[in-house]
Amino acid sequence: MGAPRPAAVRGNDWRAIELPEPGAFAAPSPLSVVVPCFDAPQALELTLAGLEAQDYPKGRFEVIVVDDGSSPPLAVPGSTPLDVRVVRRETRGFGLSAARNAGARAAAHDILVFLDGDVIAEAGLLRAHARWHHCVADALTQGFCAYVSAAGLDAAAVRGRTGSLAELLADRPRDPPWFERHMARTGDLTSCHDDLFRAVTGHNFAIRKAFFEEAGGFDDSFDRYGGEDTEFGYRVWCRGGLLVPVREAFGWHQGRWGAGRDAKERDQDLQAAKLAELIPDPGFRRLGRGPVFAVPRHVAAVNAGGASALQLREVAERLLADPADDLAVRVEMPAGRGDWRRLRQRLGADPRLTIGPAGTALDSFPHSPFHIAIPAGVVPPWGLAPKLRAALGAAVKAEVLLPEGSRIVIARTWALHRARRAGGRAEDYGESRTVRAPRFTFSAVRLVAGHAGGARRRRGVRAAAARILAEARQLRRPAALWRVVAWLASAARWRLGERRDAAAGRSAAGEGSGR
Repeated sequence: MGAPRPAAVRGNDWRAIELPEPGAFAAPSPLSVVVPCFDAPQALELTLAGLEAQDYPKGRFEVIVVDDGSSPPLAVPGSTPLDVRVVRRETRGFGLSAARNAGARAAAHDILVFLDGDVIAEAGLLRAHARWHHCVADALTQGFCAYVSAAGLDAAAVRGRTGSLAELLADRPRDPPWFERHMARTGDLTSCHDDLFRAVTGHNFAIRKAFFEEAGGFDDSFDRYGGEDTEFGYRVWCRGGLLVPVREAFGWHQGRWGAGRDAKERDQDLQAAKLAELIPDPGFRRLGRGPVFAVPRHVAAVNAGGASALQLREVAERLLADPADDLAVRVEMPAGRGDWRRLRQRLGADPRLTIGPAGTALDSFPHSPFHIAIPAGVVPPWGLAPKLRAALGAAVKAEVLLPEGSRIVIARTWALHRARRAGGRAEDYGESRTVRAPRFTFSAVRLVAGHAGGARRRRGVRAAAARILAEARQLRRPAALWRVVAWLASAARWRLGERRDAAAGRSAAGEGSGR
């Protein structure tokens, strides 16, 4: 079939991908199975026994056991027919993210299957994952796991069974896959929901190594239970990856769902602030003005064009001061404009404000879910982001036509990444909308070159008002009132003199030019 191609489907419609029939999958791709494990040698033995029983050719996959600081170190049974390597991490603690990353780095093959060290795979699990990655370069296939009591179960029973694991475990207490509720809510991940990534869980999934690296791998800073797989799934989704639920890739998690839930839920509560920093979704981050987050929800790329530094500062300040927006501002400089340093000095040191070449906002903010493009010279209205989101709806792109002919554009980041990787435009992967400013209740003010003085005067008025208010707060005695009056009179005389001098200068300039 040739090299796998990026998914070029609308939305997350994985059903549009043509796969080889399971029986026609004659040349299976080599796989690396990454198995992180910590202090659980008996569970690991059952997991390896499940891999020994796969219907995938044993010469076509390796197993990398990542020992996450176990004491004593984990040992692989010498009798296993599998190609097994052990990668040991000396740091003891909850390093599941770092362990998965270490396994991925050690992998020899292009397709990574992640299986936790307490999951026993049904015989068809590897083949079910591999069918997709044989064809698609940027998919994450999510396998399913049920939770089952493994008390008294040994590796010999797993290896020697004559039927499926489901038959072997039929009489044991169990819990169904917890994320079936996400499947029901999203039509098996084919809906337009912005939080499809919630279904990603780390105990049984697969992804190609190149796309794993493009998404950034797991975040090593997660050092307690919960959230690291959701955050990774968010970045895969934001990068335009195809999230594919694969029920045929089935495994059995050793231990019931409720085992140790109190401690796990406490850890998850402690992760809430960290997830809010990294996942700009309403389910993780409250809406409205709050702290400056590591990953902003919106990125507004302002085309600098020929606007002055003063004009660009006014636009940036308006955007960043808006309580309705969770955003960063990227001022994009056209080729040939050389006043970067001066512009940086004018714009100040707000960490939400960056400057770069045109077309670099997506690279600088690859995981902010919404990108906004603002043309040169347009001062946006208050509440820009919510208004644009309302115009966007479930579409992937919306253009707001302004009265003077320019347009403001909002697009979903995953569609921008997919267009970059698979070709075409963002609107090829979903609905596109065009909205006229009157319907949008948009009152944009266009800046022109001669309006820099107006912007300066407005700031001067604001600064003067603030100073007068500050002085008024100091009034305690009549003498203080007279002092303020004298100060205001002096300032007024100085301003009138300045205007007289400026008028005289303009008159002299006109006479000198022969007008």
